[in-house]
Amino acid sequence: MGLITISLNDEVERLLRKLAKELYGNKKGALSKVVETAIKDMAAKEQYTEKQTIYRAYKNNKLVVEASTLDELAEKLDQRGIDPREVRILAGEEVKPRAKIGYRMK
Repeated sequence: MGLITISLNDEVERLLRKLAKELYGNKKGALSKVVETAIKDMAAKEQYTEKQTIYRAYKNNKLVVEASTLDELAEKLDQRGIDPREVRILAGEEVKPRAKIGYRMK
């Protein structure tokens, strides 16, 4: 469990303490529970996801296998009968394509 020290303005602090008391009473850890719940809710609402690393194996400059972990990549190479020493492996973040449609105005 981590320990974080933050500064809040007086109004937000009063609101935080009021929420903690209403939701959890005067129990130990009530403030932490309110903050933890708020952060989880915000992350879910914003659909927060960590950037995922994608591993790609190339043989003769052609993409052979793509996987999200090195273990998965090794397994897929083994299934195809490809020696890992015969491929070039690159790692990078997954890039989501952007489509722009319509006229651009300056």
